[in-house]
Amino acid sequence: MELIGFDHPDVRLIVIYGMGGIGKTTIAKVVFNQLSFSYGKCCSFLEDVRESSSTKEHIVQLQKKLLSDIVGFGFAEKVENSEQGVRRIGETLRTKRVLVVLDDVAEKQHIENLIGDYSLHPGSRIIITTRDKTILQYEGFNGVILGYEMPKMDDALALQLFCRHAFDRDFPPNDYKKLSSEIVSTTGQLPLAIEATGSVIQGKDKAYWEKKLVRLMNVPEKETLNKLLISYDGLDENEKQIFLDIACFFFNEKKIDAIYMWDSCRLDPIIAIKGLTEKCLIKELDNGKFWMHEQLIALGRQIVHRESPRDLGKQSRLWIAEEALEIIRTKERNAKVQALEINGSEDPIEITNEELEMLPYLRLLKLGNGTFVGDFVKYHSRLRWISWRSPHPDFRADNLHLGRLVVFKLDKNGFTDDSKAWDLIKRARNLKVLSLTECDGITTIPKFSKCLYLERLTLARCNRLKRIERFIEDLPSLIELEIEGCMNLAYLPEEVGALVKLERFSLRGCHGLTELPSSLGYLRSLIELDLSHTGIAELPNSIQGLVKLESLILEDTRIRELPNFIAKLKSLRVLRLSINGCSSLEHVWHLPSGISKLENLEELDLSGRTEMKGEIPVGIGELSTLKVLNLRDCHGIQELPELPTSLTSLLLQSNSLLSVPNLSNLTNLVELLLSDDSRNTGESNLLSGCDLRGIGSLSRLKKLDLNLMNVPAPPELASLSHLEVLTMCHLDLEPLVQLPSNLWSLGNLSTLEFYQCEVEDFPLDGLPRLEKLTVDSCKRLVRLSIPLELSKLCQVWISHCRKLVEIQVVGPPKSLESLRVSGCESLRRICGLSYLKNLEELLIQRCNVLTNVEGLHELVSLKSLVVKECTSLRWLIDASSTNIPDDCLVDIWGCGNFVKQGTTSLKQYRDEILLDTSNKVRHQLHQYTVDVRECMGLEIDWF
Repeated sequence: MELIGFDHPDVRLIVIYGMGGIGKTTIAKVVFNQLSFSYGKCCSFLEDVRESSSTKEHIVQLQKKLLSDIVGFGFAEKVENSEQGVRRIGETLRTKRVLVVLDDVAEKQHIENLIGDYSLHPGSRIIITTRDKTILQYEGFNGVILGYEMPKMDDALALQLFCRHAFDRDFPPNDYKKLSSEIVSTTGQLPLAIEATGSVIQGKDKAYWEKKLVRLMNVPEKETLNKLLISYDGLDENEKQIFLDIACFFFNEKKIDAIYMWDSCRLDPIIAIKGLTEKCLIKELDNGKFWMHEQLIALGRQIVHRESPRDLGKQSRLWIAEEALEIIRTKERNAKVQALEINGSEDPIEITNEELEMLPYLRLLKLGNGTFVGDFVKYHSRLRWISWRSPHPDFRADNLHLGRLVVFKLDKNGFTDDSKAWDLIKRARNLKVLSLTECDGITTIPKFSKCLYLERLTLARCNRLKRIERFIEDLPSLIELEIEGCMNLAYLPEEVGALVKLERFSLRGCHGLTELPSSLGYLRSLIELDLSHTGIAELPNSIQGLVKLESLILEDTRIRELPNFIAKLKSLRVLRLSINGCSSLEHVWHLPSGISKLENLEELDLSGRTEMKGEIPVGIGELSTLKVLNLRDCHGIQELPELPTSLTSLLLQSNSLLSVPNLSNLTNLVELLLSDDSRNTGESNLLSGCDLRGIGSLSRLKKLDLNLMNVPAPPELASLSHLEVLTMCHLDLEPLVQLPSNLWSLGNLSTLEFYQCEVEDFPLDGLPRLEKLTVDSCKRLVRLSIPLELSKLCQVWISHCRKLVEIQVVGPPKSLESLRVSGCESLRRICGLSYLKNLEELLIQRCNVLTNVEGLHELVSLKSLVVKECTSLRWLIDASSTNIPDDCLVDIWGCGNFVKQGTTSLKQYRDEILLDTSNKVRHQLHQYTVDVRECMGLEIDWF
């Protein structure tokens, strides 16, 4: 975290580098999750950049994802090519302070495609994960570039990870201790290899373990793929085929789509996927897509290559465009080839009937910038899957019958409504999945009423699409219908109501759609309806007939009032009505009393309804299954009625709040936010006498955020033994701090945050698992002591505590890595730093009376020292005897009375001095970087 330099106004590019499988992505996700709240909506995490940049179209999709995350869906959709994407990204990043993660970057061009012209807004942070250390040598970036090399996992953590997968616990049985340690030692401490090995041998006898150990010991440590190959060898034949398909083609595809193909090939995919998941070889993400580690992708592709290293025609799968094209162009019969991917070609590709006839067992084809040419009357297709991106609009294929095709994905095509290419769909009578994405040449759906077995239909971002034709009723098997981002779609036919098997219907992002057909009520099998980001202003009465509806998503719609008949949706579990920053949609709004009759409701999200009038209906307490109630930014709410005891998450934020809800019966709460919004407004409407009685009964609480002006923190709060994250703002903490330390039971607390709280001193004893401490704007705080017991403390940030005079480290919290002190204008001393042998970041700024920082020279792990605007500071380190590492970044500026102590060591480390006309001095000391700016009284004897 010290490299991030959160409070630093500069722009930083942080490069996390190391071998594949060592945990780069994991650490990037942890940092992203920790920092993202501070950047609001200006955050984006782009996964698998290397694999997702294989074609120009893929690059554009990444650019759209980044823009959509930061500025919204509509702005991103205007990007038509990568050059335009670079310009729009540049325009955006110049004006917004952003946090962006680019995961798995392979080359510098990837960075150029995704962060524009490098003129980023001050305070922005770009985090990159890569296997290539040379990314650090990146020219043209207008900011600081810092590197972090991923270390190996230490022995204890490696053994713990292994045991979790081999024994489902953190330590091995006594009779397996030696064997477990020996197996872990063969993995090279690579997390992926540890997980895979532990999962494969779980439940096996000791003889099996010993056999595996012998195999692992016979593989050199660096040959990671061969170690993972042992896991592959233990799979059955179906699992192997599906593993190879995912590694070569499907690691970012929807699981359900691939299942259709494998089922058609009789590979028993449900059982095989379960086995691969249990063995930690694949994962299923929340979005329903497959995820596979880059090392396992490499393993799968190496296995295919080994099938016939010198004869491509005898390999089962070809995913490199040049190799796949070579096989097609040879026009020799290749009975081994099952799957081809041809993407990335600059010139249009034409595949003839003669060429396809030479691939009789081809079941999967991914084709980019290509087309079919010729008479295919003699071609007996075994194709189950076609992904066809950017096809040439001149379609010249005759008699191409795709009778076995089950998945057809057609993206970015220029076909018009009357193109004969649509005949392919009409002839694919066994088709189960059809996806048309960014098909801007169509204004209506091509007629494919003969696809009687079609189950999933997607129409996404087809910008000229205006209507859905009536023949939609001729698709009796349809289960899922996604019409998303079709902004000009203005009409849905009544025949939609004939889709009696439909379970999921999404119109997300269809801004031009303002009304729904009344026949919607006939969709008696419908489970999920998503109308978010549409122009829908009213729900038809017929919706009350959706007796199986479980999820209704109405985010950012123009619905002014939720109808009372919503109460008839007895199966409803999720109801989302939030508004995310769309001020034009913040209409006067209230929640109907009928909401209390939704007896199966589990989640109710009203966040962002700033103009919601009236109170939450009293009957909400009758919702015995409600688990999540989100009332963030609902500033019309003054008080809450009795709430159901089933709640596990309650989030309430309102600047009109008059009273604190009764908490005593909410014993199942795991997450609680109560806010009068005083942190943002500086004032509160809470009535005097408000308290938090009953909070002591919330024994399951893990996350607690209280922002309530002048409300006393109850002593019972100290008894919440499961609490992990505690944030308090504007509370009076005196009743809490007066408790004896032996009454504190916050043994699981890892994060503690104080903002603008009334307290002079706060004892930190009794918090053995505390990792992060933040103290901000606590104007009465005088002293802060960091005790010996905080052995896990890694981050302390203190800011704007005007009366704070001393910070003292009284014991050796060995884990402390980051200490930041900012805006504490009465602070005179920071002492005890010599204990902090693992401190990597020290930032001190705007502490105007600070004169002494004791023990700084003993910080043997320090990587970043920043001292700013500490005008009374006269001494920092004795340069002749400091133990600070040579590669520490030292940045000192605005310290008007600073006088350096000692003159000798600066000589021996200096490589160069840069002096500009602004009196700014930069000094490079053999990787010991010193930046001294605006230090008017600084005395330095260079020679």
